[in-house]
Amino acid sequence: MPMMRPICLALLLAGCASHQAHEVQAWAAGRSLAELEQCAGKPSVTDALADGSAIAQWDYAEPAGSTSLPLPIAAAAGIAEAALGPVAMLASLAGAGNASASFSNAGACHAIATVRGGVVVRLRYAGPNGGLSGPDAVCAPIMRECLTP
Repeated sequence: MPMMRPICLALLLAGCASHQAHEVQAWAAGRSLAELEQCAGKPSVTDALADGSAIAQWDYAEPAGSTSLPLPIAAAAGIAEAALGPVAMLASLAGAGNASASFSNAGACHAIATVRGGVVVRLRYAGPNGGLSGPDAVCAPIMRECLTP
């Protein structure tokens, strides 16, 4: 199955964005809101809550598009679709030996920090931010700079 190697590599690398998004969640806890703003920029929305805490929210919308990967002929017959499970995949046959799969990469993320006494106590993500790249992967571009020394 040498043709499956590029697909496996692409899926493995796609998970990196999800990992980065989760690393930032761990990094942010205990940091000041000012530190988070230095790397992520000013939040799109801030709101003070009745209990004295605050919410800061960053929004990101990934441009709509898709990625196409070549597949062996067997994949076009549905074998790869079964192997990939819930990932939505469209297989097209442009001719013998030219099967490909297209994956949508559109999504949006709302990174929401809960702040108490000027310190981030929790960073969570909301919105349609998963898919092929893994859970919360669409959120990585918002906070990626926070992992850069």
